[in-house]
Amino acid sequence: MLANNLTKIIDNSIQSSKISHCYLLDINNNEYLDDNLLYMINSFLNTNFKNVDEITIPNVIIADGIKEADKNLSKSNIIEIFEKSSFSSTNAADKQIIIFKNIEHASNVALNSLLKTIEEPYSNTIFILTTTNQKSLLPTIKSRAFIIKININKKTISIDKLIKNNIEENEAKLYIEITDSIQKILQNRHLFNLEKINQFISLCLDSFKNKYLLGMFLATLNKKDTHNEVDFYLKLFQFLCTLSWTNNSYNQILNKIDTLIKKNFKFADAFTLINEYFAKKNDNTNVFLAIQSLIVQILECYE
Repeated sequence: MLANNLTKIIDNSIQSSKISHCYLLDINNNEYLDDNLLYMINSFLNTNFKNVDEITIPNVIIADGIKEADKNLSKSNIIEIFEKSSFSSTNAADKQIIIFKNIEHASNVALNSLLKTIEEPYSNTIFILTTTNQKSLLPTIKSRAFIIKININKKTISIDKLIKNNIEENEAKLYIEITDSIQKILQNRHLFNLEKINQFISLCLDSFKNKYLLGMFLATLNKKDTHNEVDFYLKLFQFLCTLSWTNNSYNQILNKIDTLIKKNFKFADAFTLINEYFAKKNDNTNVFLAIQSLIVQILECYE
């Protein structure tokens, strides 16, 4: 997964011929680090590698502070990398890229050695340093690097994982609004599908002719074997309530949702009631009675 700010910075630096000699990627999730490193390598070298592991050309050198933990990215280890890079290309015009991943795991002696090289870099060498703990780095390292903060939020990561599990992007975005648990979504695909959700919306619309339809539907699920289902529909209904006061971008996949959110119903009150139910669910309360009480309170939200 690529960070939008990184792609813009790298593209602009290449277009304006202002490529920095040293970049520091401050990333909050190493899971997507290689995606962003790969983008930088391909952009700088005009290559088309598919993943970092397949890069074997001599003018790209990668060292990982975690994998080199036994050496702690020692001074001798870093010097060896620099010596290797000086012989990596027969063409002085070719760019060389030296990557130190998880640089916070390097020793201070090693970092000082790195600092000296960064201060007087070869004209064709680009350093890319990465860290998940920028505060632990020497100020002099940070002051000599172009820092790119890569902050991939949890929701974006979750959507990406769902897409990798063969769920369409627009559906993945919807399901993450209902629950932030990827595991629940993947384990309950019989519930997390557009047909089920649109059937529930139709039921909600019918309930404005007879409000007890919604109550009876939820009540039939209020038993031990189907508690997962009643929780799903409560979470779904809670999300649908939010569409009454937020920008609705789901009308292309949710049938009649615009009609539902314009109905005379105390959506905010229902949202709060459901929120309170889930907040107290694990407080040793009788879940069956709590759901019965919640159903009665939701029915009072009809105007």
